[in-house]
Amino acid sequence: MFRESSTVQRLIPVEIIAGILFGVFTGFIALEYIIMAFTILMLFAFETMNSAVEEVNDLVTLEENERVKRSKDIASGSVWLWHLVYIVEVIFFLICHLVHFTWWTHVIPG
Repeated sequence: MFRESSTVQRLIPVEIIAGILFGVFTGFIALEYIIMAFTILMLFAFETMNSAVEEVNDLVTLEENERVKRSKDIASGSVWLWHLVYIVEVIFFLICHLVHFTWWTHVIPG
């Protein structure tokens, strides 16, 4: 998966580096980095499942098949969703820090 997927080789490292840089320059707290790390782990998990679905489908048939195409689309859609979750959460953390809104005090009791 790591050698074959251009998403894993190009997009995910850019997302990680951008998230870390935004965090360093705006002062993300440890909880935000933990949330970002969890999301990246989920992204890798879904990328792995997507690769597995594609490999199994290609093993079953190389012919055009609507059901195979649909299953590949669903698997890649789940990966896209986790990319979106990561981007939205980094932007949310960034905006919260820029406007000095401590969201964690509203979520974590105490």
